[in-house]
This record gives sequence, structure tokens and C-alpha cells, in this order.
Amino acid sequence: MNSSETRFLNVDFDLRGTPGVRDLVRVLEPSRVVLRLTGTEATLEQRDPPRTQDKGLRWIAQLVEDLPADARKHWDACDVRTTNVGIQAGDKPHEALFPVPINTVTALLGIKAELLFTICANARD
Repeated sequence: MNSSETRFLNVDFDLRGTPGVRDLVRVLEPSRVVLRLTGTEATLEQRDPPRTQDKGLRWIAQLVEDLPADARKHWDACDVRTTNVGIQAGDKPHEALFPVPINTVTALLGIKAELLFTICANARD
């Protein structure tokens, strides 16, 4: 049995609920990777993964704060605005902490974004 380390992977953000999502993605796309895009839903992530969940979450909050007014209206019109922190589970360490500082939580509240953690199972042979 191989041992692996529990580690942070990336932060995605999921948007749902308005036809304006496509227009919003066009504004966001140059430095983002679009993982999924439908008429009213999108999932994106940073092109260059951040080193920590905090940096990734702060990056999303700043990205939204810097949106042009028309694009920000599309963001605000979404029914779902979720930041999704991906964690790869491993055998070690026994426990791993992935803190989100209060100023980051406050920044996410400012853009009306939910915070979600997805823990991916450690695949075994």
C-alpha cells in the first residue's frame, strides 16, 4: 500500500442561475480555466493553481471586486456563487488543517460567495 500526503489542490468557483453567466465567463476567461459552461452554469478555476486555499479564495474575491460594472451585475444575479476548495486526502499526516482566515471569510461575504470544501478520496491500488 502506497502512502500519500493530504494536500490542497485548487479553488474552483461555481456559478448558476442566469443567462448572463456566459457574458461573465467571457470577462473572466483570460486568466481562468473554464471547466464547465452551459447556458446558465459555469465552473472555473485559476489557470495557475494558488499555493494555498487562502490565496485562492482571496484571489477570487479580488477578481470579483475588480469586475467591470456590467460583469458584476451578472455575478450578483447568479443564484449560486460557490467557492470550492479541493483537498486530496492522503494517508499522512494523521490530520491536516486548511484554515480560512476571518479576513478571507469577510471578503467572500462581500461578494456573496459560499464556501465549500471537497475532499477527494485517496485512490488505492
